[in-house]
Amino acid sequence: MLQGKRQVTTHLEVIIRDTLSFDSRFNSCSFNFVPRNCNRVANILAKYTISLETPITWLQDFPSWVHREASLDFSLMQQ
Repeated sequence: MLQGKRQVTTHLEVIIRDTLSFDSRFNSCSFNFVPRNCNRVANILAKYTISLETPITWLQDFPSWVHREASLDFSLMQQ
């Protein structure tokens, strides 16, 4: 949808439009399809943030569990 190869559904139209407007702010930007089974870390982070009662900010490195999950997703993509 971001690359204009599929029709945008109504409920995603605002998200797609916002994403494309952010895209124009960078010198270079590309979008790639990532299968759901290789994007577990996004789901885990989303669920984690929903469970928080106050906002958090990571100023240094991400916690080790985030690195582990991202590494697992990356290794799945390489298969």
